Amino acid sequence: MAMKWYDKEVDRAMRNTAVWGSPANRLGRAAIILERHARTRIKEDVSPPTSEPRQFPHQDTGHLARNIGWEVAGICSLGGGAMPSMILPKLVAYWGTNVEYGRYLETGTFNMRARPWMSKTNAEQGGAVRRLLTGKLK
Repeated sequence: MAMKWYDKEVDRAMRNTAVWGSPANRLGRAAIILERHARTRIKEDVSPPTSEPRQFPHQDTGHLARNIGWEVAGICSLGGGAMPSMILPKLVAYWGTNVEYGRYLETGTFNMRARPWMSKTNAEQGGAVRRLLTGKLK
């Protein structure tokens, strides 16, 4: 499961490599911020008891926390809607988990209300990620 996040200001800043290192480097650093925050928040509370709905899930075995990761990948898209020769490379950072129940915790199921850990991490760390990617560090 992976989440998508987009910000116009970040997109403009990422095109300027002079802001703070290469775009791939900045995306990797942003993904690390999200990964570490999610792991920390999951490990804060160890079960029992079970986590409340809309709260970070409590750690039981540690399997989810150990399997949170990230990747920076290059993708291509048509730039400006012009000609096929105008293919521009884009970088995308993915973070998430390959653990199947990570999705169920995030979105909930018929029998269980959601314990959103990815969207809460994005919300809590969105400002830090935005500052990192735009070069507006304090």
